[in-house]
Amino acid sequence: MARANLADLMRQGKTVKAVCPRCRGDVTVPLEVSKHRYRPIYDPLAQCHRCGVTYSWLTEENPAGGTAVYPQDKGKFNVWFCDRVLDAPAPTIVEA
Repeated sequence: MARANLADLMRQGKTVKAVCPRCRGDVTVPLEVSKHRYRPIYDPLAQCHRCGVTYSWLTEENPAGGTAVYPQDKGKFNVWFCDRVLDAPAPTIVEA
């Protein structure tokens, strides 16, 4: 089974909207993600339609690190993150 991309999930009604903490634009957030085969990353990413930044789903294996704008965000996991935490629901992790 092929991995779903963000456009596929949008067509299937499996996304939600959030507000970008960087630019206050609309972010499309997937409600389902799948784990990369060899690395602790998940696809698809959440995407801001105004500033173009992408937010990754971070877990304990890959917590927020040195790119955090706010010191209190470092080490956070089970969040959508780019350089700050996006307030959005947790996705369901599905098999790829």
